[in-house]
Amino acid sequence: MKQQAIVIPEREVAEFVRDLARQHHVHYRRTAADELADAITRLADDDVTLDEIECLMIALRRAGVLTADNFVPVQVKYLRERLGVPESLACGGVGRKAGAAAGVRVPYQRASSDPAHPEEADDALRVDYCNLHVRL
Repeated sequence: MKQQAIVIPEREVAEFVRDLARQHHVHYRRTAADELADAITRLADDDVTLDEIECLMIALRRAGVLTADNFVPVQVKYLRERLGVPESLACGGVGRKAGAAAGVRVPYQRASSDPAHPEEADDALRVDYCNLHVRL
Protein backbone atom coordinates (compact mmCIF):
# COMPACT_ATOMS: atom_id res chain seq x y z
CA MET A 1 0.00 0.00 0.00
CA LYS A 2 1.42 3.38 -1.03
CA GLN A 3 1.80 5.96 1.75
CA GLN A 4 -0.16 9.18 1.26
CA ALA A 5 2.00 12.31 1.26
CA ILE A 6 1.68 14.36 4.43
CA VAL A 7 1.80 18.13 4.17
CA ILE A 8 3.22 19.48 7.42
CA PRO A 9 1.77 22.88 8.35
CA GLU A 10 3.96 25.83 9.27
CA ARG A 11 1.86 26.62 12.35
CA GLU A 12 -0.34 24.75 14.81
CA VAL A 13 1.69 21.56 14.46
CA ALA A 14 0.32 20.17 17.75
CA GLU A 15 -3.23 20.40 16.41
CA PHE A 16 -2.07 18.80 13.15
CA VAL A 17 -0.63 15.83 15.09
CA ARG A 18 -3.83 15.48 17.17
CA ASP A 19 -5.97 15.57 14.01
CA LEU A 20 -3.76 13.02 12.26
CA ALA A 21 -4.03 10.66 15.25
CA ARG A 22 -7.81 11.14 15.36
CA GLN A 23 -8.20 10.50 11.61
CA HIS A 24 -6.24 7.25 11.87
CA HIS A 25 -7.67 6.18 15.26
CA VAL A 26 -4.17 6.11 16.76
CA HIS A 27 -3.51 6.30 20.50
CA TYR A 28 -0.24 6.13 22.39
CA ARG A 29 0.28 2.98 24.43
CA ARG A 30 3.41 2.46 26.52
CA THR A 31 5.41 -0.59 25.55
CA ALA A 32 8.20 -2.60 27.14
CA ALA A 33 10.60 -0.69 24.88
CA ASP A 34 9.34 2.56 26.43
CA GLU A 35 10.00 1.19 29.91
CA LEU A 36 13.51 0.15 28.86
CA ALA A 37 14.19 3.58 27.31
CA ASP A 38 13.04 5.27 30.52
CA ALA A 39 15.29 3.03 32.63
CA ILE A 40 18.30 3.73 30.41
CA THR A 41 17.55 7.45 30.52
CA ARG A 42 17.41 7.38 34.33
CA LEU A 43 20.67 5.41 34.51
CA ALA A 44 22.29 8.02 32.27
CA ASP A 45 21.16 10.60 34.86
CA ASP A 46 19.14 12.36 32.20
CA ASP A 47 15.66 13.80 32.52
CA VAL A 48 13.50 13.35 29.42
CA THR A 49 9.76 13.65 29.67
CA LEU A 50 7.68 13.43 26.51
CA ASP A 51 4.51 15.49 26.29
CA GLU A 52 1.18 14.39 24.81
CA ILE A 53 2.09 15.48 21.27
CA GLU A 54 5.47 13.74 21.29
CA CYS A 55 3.78 10.53 22.49
CA LEU A 56 1.21 10.84 19.69
CA MET A 57 4.03 11.30 17.16
CA ILE A 58 5.62 8.07 18.40
CA ALA A 59 2.27 6.27 18.14
CA LEU A 60 1.76 7.63 14.60
CA ARG A 61 5.23 6.39 13.63
CA ARG A 62 4.61 2.96 15.11
CA ALA A 63 1.28 2.79 13.23
CA GLY A 64 3.02 3.68 9.97
CA VAL A 65 1.12 6.94 9.54
CA LEU A 66 4.33 8.94 9.93
CA THR A 67 7.28 7.52 8.03
CA ALA A 68 11.01 7.66 8.60
CA ASP A 69 11.07 10.50 6.05
CA ASN A 70 8.42 12.72 7.63
CA PHE A 71 8.68 11.92 11.35
CA VAL A 72 11.70 14.13 12.09
CA PRO A 73 10.42 17.15 10.10
CA VAL A 74 7.14 17.00 12.06
CA GLN A 75 9.04 16.74 15.33
CA VAL A 76 11.40 19.59 14.48
CA LYS A 77 8.52 21.88 13.45
CA TYR A 78 6.64 20.98 16.63
CA LEU A 79 9.66 21.67 18.86
CA ARG A 80 10.46 24.91 17.05
CA GLU A 81 6.88 26.06 17.51
CA ARG A 82 6.79 24.98 21.16
CA LEU A 83 10.13 26.65 21.94
CA GLY A 84 9.43 29.71 19.83
CA VAL A 85 12.51 29.12 17.66
CA PRO A 86 12.39 30.84 14.28
CA GLU A 87 12.84 28.76 11.13
CA SER A 88 15.91 30.86 10.29
CA LEU A 89 17.89 29.06 13.03
CA ALA A 90 17.77 25.81 11.02
CA CYS A 91 20.66 23.86 12.55
CA GLY A 92 22.03 26.65 14.68
CA GLY A 93 20.70 26.85 18.16
CA VAL A 94 19.21 28.90 20.90
CA GLY A 95 20.43 29.48 24.41
CA ARG A 96 19.40 26.90 26.96
CA LYS A 97 17.37 29.55 28.78
CA ALA A 98 14.88 29.65 25.87
CA GLY A 99 14.35 25.90 26.20
CA ALA A 100 14.07 26.11 29.99
CA ALA A 101 11.56 28.95 29.68
CA ALA A 102 9.41 26.70 27.49
CA GLY A 103 9.81 23.82 29.96
CA VAL A 104 11.56 21.60 27.43
CA ARG A 105 14.91 19.84 27.70
CA VAL A 106 16.44 18.84 24.41
CA PRO A 107 19.91 17.60 23.42
CA TYR A 108 22.60 20.24 23.71
CA GLN A 109 26.24 20.72 22.98
CA ARG A 110 28.85 22.56 25.01
CA ALA A 111 30.21 25.44 22.96
CA SER A 112 33.15 26.02 25.30
CA SER A 113 35.14 23.35 27.11
CA ASP A 114 37.45 25.52 29.21
CA PRO A 115 37.64 23.61 32.53
CA ALA A 116 39.12 26.68 34.23
CA HIS A 117 35.84 28.57 33.73
CA PRO A 118 32.93 26.12 34.00
CA GLU A 119 30.43 28.95 34.56
CA GLU A 120 31.29 30.35 31.13
CA ALA A 121 30.93 26.93 29.54
CA ASP A 122 27.55 26.50 31.22
CA ASP A 123 26.38 29.79 29.71
CA ALA A 124 27.54 28.55 26.32
CA LEU A 125 25.17 25.56 26.13
CA ARG A 126 23.18 25.57 22.91
CA VAL A 127 20.24 23.52 21.72
CA ASP A 128 21.34 21.31 18.86
CA TYR A 129 18.40 20.78 16.52
CA CYS A 130 20.47 18.72 14.08
CA ASN A 131 21.00 15.92 16.59
CA LEU A 132 17.57 15.36 18.12
CA HIS A 133 17.21 11.75 19.18
CA VAL A 134 13.81 10.14 19.22
CA ARG A 135 12.63 7.01 21.00
CA LEU A 136 10.58 4.87 18.60
